[in-house]
Amino acid sequence: MQVQVLRGENQIGSSIVKIVSGTTRLILDVGSEIESTHTPKVPRIEGLFRGEAGYDAVLISHHFLDHAGLIPYVVPQIPIYMSRRTYEFYRYTAEYQRMNVLREPILFEDQEQDENGHYTFVIGDIRVTPILCSDYGFDAWMFLLESGGERILYTGGLCNDSREISEDLLGSIPQADTLVVEGTMLSRPFSGLGSERMVEQKLEELMQPLPPVFLIASSTNVRRFESFAEAASRSSRTLLVDVYQAGILSEGVRELMNEKQHPEIRVFLSGSRGREQTDIQRFSHQQIDKDMIPFKHIAMCVRPSRVMEQYLSELNAVHPLSGSVLIVSMWRGFREQKDVKRFLEHCEKMGMRIEYVHTAGTLDLAVLKAVAKKSGAEKIIPVHAYEPEKLAALLR
Repeated sequence: MQVQVLRGENQIGSSIVKIVSGTTRLILDVGSEIESTHTPKVPRIEGLFRGEAGYDAVLISHHFLDHAGLIPYVVPQIPIYMSRRTYEFYRYTAEYQRMNVLREPILFEDQEQDENGHYTFVIGDIRVTPILCSDYGFDAWMFLLESGGERILYTGGLCNDSREISEDLLGSIPQADTLVVEGTMLSRPFSGLGSERMVEQKLEELMQPLPPVFLIASSTNVRRFESFAEAASRSSRTLLVDVYQAGILSEGVRELMNEKQHPEIRVFLSGSRGREQTDIQRFSHQQIDKDMIPFKHIAMCVRPSRVMEQYLSELNAVHPLSGSVLIVSMWRGFREQKDVKRFLEHCEKMGMRIEYVHTAGTLDLAVLKAVAKKSGAEKIIPVHAYEPEKLAALLR
């Protein structure tokens, strides 16, 4: 089998990897660029995004946009494989943002299982085995590809919540001849906190003083919202999420949106869009009106948008936000997006103090070396990274 990185080489994000065997052509992930906002740049790849279908299937490792953002642009005749939960995430986000919703994919969970309990199926002359792995966004998969006695392991969304190598993580790594591995953390020095637990501790520390706290994170980073909820609960604060975030959480961690299990989580309307007015009915028992918000004891999750800017301005007119804290919990690349920069400037003008609290679940060098050793791969191909040749040498 041959591996070609169509996109994701010498850059962070936008992973598109091509696998070619004797009779079969597969694509692993179709990620959009991290810098993309509303309309992603679609590469002119013949047979994948334009022209007649030139591939037998597309496999999606997880729902983050840098791996799945170009799904709507795949040639319609190409089958797309993903997990049920990844599809639920994708469908909800697409419908909410009024995007084209993916036609029904082929789900991993509908395939047969091997002796280890892994789903497995054959496409052409390649056997595909998705392997569920740890990820701070939930429901991420690796792919083991086998053909003609050769094995390729694509780590996909393999991530780790701490800087330590867990036995569960290493135990999920199969033997392979070639390892295609995400090298995000190899491309830059580590910055931020070392584990999700450390994030929770820092959040709790910032939530202890009385002023209101506002929080920004990717709405699909469900693990981070769990940390928000834990820190808010221990700080006796009410955690407020908007309708879209509540919908995402109900797909990802359903117990978080269970009123009996988490009475501290409430849902607010940030605007008057028809979809919000409809979806709020799902959370009617947790809805809180603006005039009922316990202002000094809140941890409010906000999203960078014109609508949220207006909402905060109206809130500021009643309860001055000067002296409150805005916690930004996202990778610095996202902070450079136009909408995010404008939103942060708007908050600063209202006197909000900005704190950055983040850790990436992507694997660092020590963990990646252990993964490479466990796989036994002779050939290593980094993606989602700068200087891939140098990084491949580090892992050998």
